[in-house]
Amino acid sequence: MELQCYTYRKGALWEAICTDLDVAVFGTSHEGVKRSLAEAVDLRLETIAGLPSQDRHALLSRRAPWNVRLGLHLLFRVHNLRGKWRKRSNSGDKERHRFVVRREFPKCAQRT
Repeated sequence: MELQCYTYRKGALWEAICTDLDVAVFGTSHEGVKRSLAEAVDLRLETIAGLPSQDRHALLSRRAPWNVRLGLHLLFRVHNLRGKWRKRSNSGDKERHRFVVRREFPKCAQRT
């Protein structure tokens, strides 16, 4: 299971969000929110795995609202284009990150 996740700075705080499971966390450091998000995703998947089949399907199908997903997608596209226009590497930017979280999930509980 591959889950799209984002981290970005909001003032003094960092926000991390997994748009595929509609899970978000806040923290004071980039590494801290990545760790917290991984824990929150694991907890959510463990909880979902213990539910009846219909409930599992409903919760695994619940993504972040379309406007949140679209907003993050556009934010990161513009951010990447700006970096290319300025001819600088995006790897040095510490303000926004997009990544994939890979998790194993019991076959009986996977999306259909």
